[in-house]
Amino acid sequence: MDHHALLVYGQTIASSAVPETYHRQSIDVTHVVVDKLGIDEARTLTSQAGQTGVAAGRTFVIVTKQMTTQAQNALLKLFEEPPPKTRFYLVIPPGTGLIATLRSRLQVVAPATSDPVSEVYSAFKASAIKDRLALIQTKTKQKDVVWIESVLTGALVEAGTHAAKQSALLCNSYAGGPGASAKLLLEEIALSVPVS
Repeated sequence: MDHHALLVYGQTIASSAVPETYHRQSIDVTHVVVDKLGIDEARTLTSQAGQTGVAAGRTFVIVTKQMTTQAQNALLKLFEEPPPKTRFYLVIPPGTGLIATLRSRLQVVAPATSDPVSEVYSAFKASAIKDRLALIQTKTKQKDVVWIESVLTGALVEAGTHAAKQSALLCNSYAGGPGASAKLLLEEIALSVPVS
């Protein structure tokens, strides 16, 4: 088994990059689907993960639109030191704010290359910096949430250089916060991601 705590961007299990094997619940696959993951759900998940599973191991697929800070803190130890043969997929919408310590324990799963996120980000990455900034100006004025989230997610998943990765992590951690400026966050990415 490779990494045991994986971050997948999506609205549902079916529309995400979670392997099809885990799209249905079974004796060794548990789905936790809630609009907002709070401390109670985090504690329940920790308790369930600690129960003896099947010989092949257990997989938990957590789908949520947002997570409280308390829930994220409660999951830190579980994601860092999970029970043997246990894997977690955390499915959240692009731009969802995660605390840095939780994000550092998760490996981002790249979307399929035909995914709209990849297409939007690839076009953004191929543009000259002045064109990126002009596009950001237009898209943020239009409040094109899908485009904004696609660039934020694409930068996080596909950033190649260390500086670009750090910038993407920083921007995504602030993106879901109150008062976050999408324009400023996107401009940071535009300036840190090398033109390809």
